[in-house]
Amino acid sequence: MGNSVNLTFDLGDMPQGFEQQLATHKAKVRRAIRRAITKTGRWLNVQAKRRTSSALNIAQKPLRNRFKLEVKHDKHTNQVNLWIGLLPIAISRLGNPQQKKHGVMAKSHFVRGAFIANIYDRESVWLRRSSKHNPHQSGEGRFPVDEQKVEIAADAVNEIRLLERELNKRFQVIFKQELNYEFNVK
Repeated sequence: MGNSVNLTFDLGDMPQGFEQQLATHKAKVRRAIRRAITKTGRWLNVQAKRRTSSALNIAQKPLRNRFKLEVKHDKHTNQVNLWIGLLPIAISRLGNPQQKKHGVMAKSHFVRGAFIANIYDRESVWLRRSSKHNPHQSGEGRFPVDEQKVEIAADAVNEIRLLERELNKRFQVIFKQELNYEFNVK
């Protein structure tokens, strides 16, 4: 899925004369910006995972490998990339799936007509394509079967869009903390 989000930080709310004061301490300011960008990226990663899992009503563990944070710093750029894997998650990864009389329940997700089995060398939640419960009916008999999954793309993208609004404020708070550390603590 080709979703991308470009995030920019606005340093325009700083007081006047602030740039001139900071010009004499470029190295300290660069270190503060570098740490603030890194910490803001980590905050974004944690919040995106937390909010996506909450929106889907699943644990964060299945999402752990789907959120990758990459931080790059060099002389001219400070860059944070948050990669999010948006492919559906197998229902069996959401929690302990339980076979019920009319289907399978995993966490709060119920799949009518599904069953738990070790097929194609993996134990998961499956649904026969020829089943009356499967909207994509094709085939007859025991096979073919489809592994049941939960779509995460829409919820993950929606949560990232909501976090975009908070990101600039969060960066400014962290940046001020890092400047304080550079000038008053270190």
